[in-house]
Amino acid sequence: MKFKIKQDFYDWESNVKRLVGEELEITEERYAELADNFASNGVAISDVLEEILPEPEFLEED
Repeated sequence: MKFKIKQDFYDWESNVKRLVGEELEITEERYAELADNFASNGVAISDVLEEILPEPEFLEED
């Protein structure tokens, strides 16, 4: 899963401050951990991370 950071936060697992505008690739498990951590502090994960969806692949027509 790939995300764009919308709000600065400290990533305690990686021991680094994540800054607005950076892109972050994480597993679904790590996403769930972050969601729980943010929620315990009264913050919705959607306020901090925005998922970057993969570009659709188009088939070429003959």
